Amino acid sequence: MRLNGEFDRTAFQLRCFADLAEAGVPFAHVDDPAVSGPPPGGHPAMVRTLVPLGPVAMFSASNFPFAFSVLGGDTASALAAGCPVVIKAHSAHLQLSARVHALAQQVLQILGLPA
Repeated sequence: MRLNGEFDRTAFQLRCFADLAEAGVPFAHVDDPAVSGPPPGGHPAMVRTLVPLGPVAMFSASNFPFAFSVLGGDTASALAAGCPVVIKAHSAHLQLSARVHALAQQVLQILGLPA
């Protein structure tokens, strides 16, 4: 049950950033107040000001294999800010991390975006 909620939260964050990028406003300031309830309707407050500062190192958490991992919220926000991301997968879920990375690479290739 916890993994379902974590997956839903992560998917919501990724979709939110993707929708903004598709709308052509990837560097706009966003101030989205919190909405109570479970995802996808409810979400925490999100404030975003994009200033790419350079590469971001992301260390995956052992206890959150979706939310704080290869394509988790930290990675999504760094990519949305225009920063390249270097990810250290956690040894507790190496296979999941490799599969998620492969999925991301496949999507980039399908969309004709740089790896």
